[in-house]
Amino acid sequence: MKSSICNSISFELDTGKCYLYERTVSQYHLETVNGFISTDRFEWTGELLESCNGHTCPNNTLCISSSIGPSTCDIVGCYATSELEPVLTLDQRVYPVGYTLENGCMQGYYSNSSVVCQSDGVWSSFICLPYPRGCDELRQCNNSYEDGDYWLFHQVGGQTKKMKIYCHELNSIDPTAYITLQYPNTASKSSYKYISNATCNVTAFSASEILTKSLGETVFHKISVDTLTLRLVRLRSTFANFTHFTKYAMAKDCTNFINPTCPSLGTFVIDLRNTGFVIQAGATWTLTGKNPKKIDYINFTEGNQVVHGRCGGSCGGCNKNGLYVEINEALQPDIESAVFPVCNV
Repeated sequence: MKSSICNSISFELDTGKCYLYERTVSQYHLETVNGFISTDRFEWTGELLESCNGHTCPNNTLCISSSIGPSTCDIVGCYATSELEPVLTLDQRVYPVGYTLENGCMQGYYSNSSVVCQSDGVWSSFICLPYPRGCDELRQCNNSYEDGDYWLFHQVGGQTKKMKIYCHELNSIDPTAYITLQYPNTASKSSYKYISNATCNVTAFSASEILTKSLGETVFHKISVDTLTLRLVRLRSTFANFTHFTKYAMAKDCTNFINPTCPSLGTFVIDLRNTGFVIQAGATWTLTGKNPKKIDYINFTEGNQVVHGRCGGSCGGCNKNGLYVEINEALQPDIESAVFPVCNV
């Protein structure tokens, strides 16, 4: 009853437990209802509360009575301020001195320091900063960072999810984001053709044909991504090996399909295992290029982490317009595999 928050007390007859309430519960000195004896603190006599009788101490203090002088209000904690209410984990009005919040900010933001209830009853000061969502924001967050893998953050549906992103050319005004691929990812405009009508035996195009038709396989070690939309930027070839570049997730060939039972020779492989990303559900491929003939198959495995495609035509094949990925937090690599950003304030 020495706290202004406590305006009444109830004693449960069956269990012997006492309960403190912020509201008043009785109009009488003592009232028995449903197995509880209740009383308001304002009904208590001055002898019980001494100089704390009728005190007006703030809610984050306790009234300390004195037999020889006026009572004092001793600070015991900090108010649950409107600024901190969304991130406080306990359902209470006052938090004890020393109570620490690792992050005092709303979802999608972080505090530049821990937030502590200080002995003066005031929360320590802090600044809320947005988690870096892209490599440009990472560069602004800490300009000492160099190219490498970092944990960046994507907001979707009111949730903030972390994602492992490789930031390239961080010292430039326009750094780019990539997903570091852990397994072979390929796209091809096949440099092979069928030999005859009778069989499905293949032979390589001549060097001059490979040059004029821009044939060959592209192997991707990283694939660029727009970190705000999670759309793959499939024409960037910075981290790819090739003689003639083929766009990521595309497959073509230049066969004439003399024997229609022969499979297409153009193939692609998407393999996002150990990246934390999956191909967006419902993705479909369509025919593309000169004289496209057929899509043999587009197979999704490993929970949309892996996609194999086989397509072809007379220098045609298949493509996916607007290829997006999704974050799957259950599939994310170890936290130690990338740097968790620490921003300069």
